[in-house]
Amino acid sequence: MIPAEAPIRLNVQWLQVFIPNITQYYDASTDFILDITVSKAPSTTITATDIEAALEAAVVISSVQGDNITEIVTLEGALDGHANVSVANWQLKPYLTSGVFSNINITHSNVGDVDAGTFESGLNLLTGFVLPAINAMGITIQLPSVPHCDLATLSVGILPGYLEITASPSFSAVGPEKIHFGENTDYEYDFDNVEFTVGSIDDLLFDA
Repeated sequence: MIPAEAPIRLNVQWLQVFIPNITQYYDASTDFILDITVSKAPSTTITATDIEAALEAAVVISSVQGDNITEIVTLEGALDGHANVSVANWQLKPYLTSGVFSNINITHSNVGDVDAGTFESGLNLLTGFVLPAINAMGITIQLPSVPHCDLATLSVGILPGYLEITASPSFSAVGPEKIHFGENTDYEYDFDNVEFTVGSIDDLLFDA
């Protein structure tokens, strides 16, 4: 997700900017991976122009040497994300506008002392390049379908404290093959001129 033109490489040489003594433990060409985990449900705020999610996140940075993955440093902190959303063709399309790490604490280090403030700057630099790349992927979420109901004409509005979803649904009739009488009795009829004469609606079984 990091563009090729970005001045960032997931190797120890780039990581040395934020952990100066890391080359005492790893060669500068060693690759590393970041594993970011949200540790609890986010707190969300919705305004007329923005959806904000405040997260508590744990970040584990590990070296990759062949098949060996070794933890370098573990940290935790807050991640404040902002986004907006649109709906088209019954698909939800999120668009990330910003993401900022703060209150970073180093919880474990295998490379000596690590300055949390400097590392926080590094994470935010990385986020600045990653978010546009995520948006460029064009992530879409298919909304649940409703049988015999077309909700393609739908719009979403962001209002203070909630999302407003409006739609003009169109419904299609259930075909004759979907209507069965009780006890699965076969019955020939003209669907356009059906007249029900049963005593109770409970006498009919509809499969829709």
